[in-house]
Amino acid sequence: MPRLYLALLLLWLACPALALTPAPLDSDLRLSLGAYSGYYEDVDGTLDVEQVLALDDDDFRKVSGEHANLGKNASVWWFKIRLVNALQHDVGGYLEVNYPLLDHLQVHLVTPDGKQQQQESGDTF
Repeated sequence: MPRLYLALLLLWLACPALALTPAPLDSDLRLSLGAYSGYYEDVDGTLDVEQVLALDDDDFRKVSGEHANLGKNASVWWFKIRLVNALQHDVGGYLEVNYPLLDHLQVHLVTPDGKQQQQESGDTF
């Protein structure tokens, strides 16, 4: 089975030039993030999180539509989404990746103060 990695990268909230539209967290309701997502293909799978964080927004292609359909291949796909909490309270909830055949999924969260959190999942994890 070809190696398929997917990394969803949630990055810092404040940046001077935004090529990607931030996802507005302005209610406690479900929000589809596709329209706010960008993706980057790492053909060789050699990049690490720090290298991806150093990429400009313009290096990421915007997802067209609500879902990313990139086919089946051996590339590592990095996704980038900016979240802006417009509420007066912290936002809790779940990130749902509605595709059960992913071999390895890493979610990296970078908070406004630069702290990083990571969670891993997938059918081979």
